[in-house]
Amino acid sequence: MATAGIDFEITKTEEGKLKLRLLRDNELFTSAKSAVPLSANRGFDQQPVERVVGRASLKRNPPTEQRRKAIEARIQALGGELRRYDKSSFDVNLFKSKADDRDLKKISELNLVALTLTGTKITNAGLKHMRDMERLGDLSLTSTAVTDEGLAHLTKLKRLEYLTDPHTARLHRSPRF
Repeated sequence: MATAGIDFEITKTEEGKLKLRLLRDNELFTSAKSAVPLSANRGFDQQPVERVVGRASLKRNPPTEQRRKAIEARIQALGGELRRYDKSSFDVNLFKSKADDRDLKKISELNLVALTLTGTKITNAGLKHMRDMERLGDLSLTSTAVTDEGLAHLTKLKRLEYLTDPHTARLHRSPRF
């Protein structure tokens, strides 16, 4: 299961209601107002709460069996291959397939340990979807449109040990490239 960090802020609206803002990487993730008057929410010292800011870790559940099969069918339709690595992990090979950033968003739902994107239409924008792939250890980006800006999305992948550079086709064996 991937873990995502979400920053949150709860503030008082002009109507006296609570407003919840969720941010991910300093970008607005969602915003909602509650139906609970702020006066009903009190802090530990029983004073009205004006603003609460914090960070929450959310665990993303793996896709259901039906969803996994749909993702597998999409991988095969693209000309790729999905192999089971162990009981709950997968290795995806999309070498010279028609995969693009939208496909990467779907594939990122899987618990991947290895991903080959060589010769695909993946761009920097697509790599944003990979930031929660906590088990990914091997990634090939040769012959893609990925630049250093896109590689910055991968710096939080603690298990990423092997990265084939999109510019030089060199294999890097370092968690920070």
